[in-house]
Amino acid sequence: WTHVAAVAQATTRIRLTTLVAQIPLRNPAHFAQQALTVDHISGGRLDVGLGTGLVIDPSYRMMGIENWSTMERVARFGEYVEIVDRLMSQEETTFKGRFYQLNDAPASPRPIQKPHPELLIGGGGEKVTLKIAAKHADHWNTWGGPRILGAKNTILDEHCAAVGRDGKTIR
Repeated sequence: WTHVAAVAQATTRIRLTTLVAQIPLRNPAHFAQQALTVDHISGGRLDVGLGTGLVIDPSYRMMGIENWSTMERVARFGEYVEIVDRLMSQEETTFKGRFYQLNDAPASPRPIQKPHPELLIGGGGEKVTLKIAAKHADHWNTWGGPRILGAKNTILDEHCAAVGRDGKTIR
């Protein structure tokens, strides 16, 4: 995030994003605060990319951070995205989840972009990640060839329909 802030300061026109910020590296409230700060530094040019991260990333060991299993990352991801979305959208957030709790947490400064910087959800998990994307994402990023991407887009559209959203609103 220090690099994103530096690039935001040094440029005036390009949009910035993290593709993707890994959830084990930061508390979601701390992450949202960093994102809002970069939204201001950039003059509203930030898209916020979130993903579960990969268990094989050596960063966790090098920094002495707990390296959650893939199952735990996926279990935490929905709460994490919900908290970031709410903190960037609301003056104060209270959240009582299985993994995270917030009590009247303020987020300041308020975002330049309204209602908040756009959210990019990275990942292709059909049962959880695509449901989270259907509920929260402005953008979705994954991998695969045309056949795999077509199948995943169909599943994303189904999840969007289940929450009353047009899947075409996700880029």
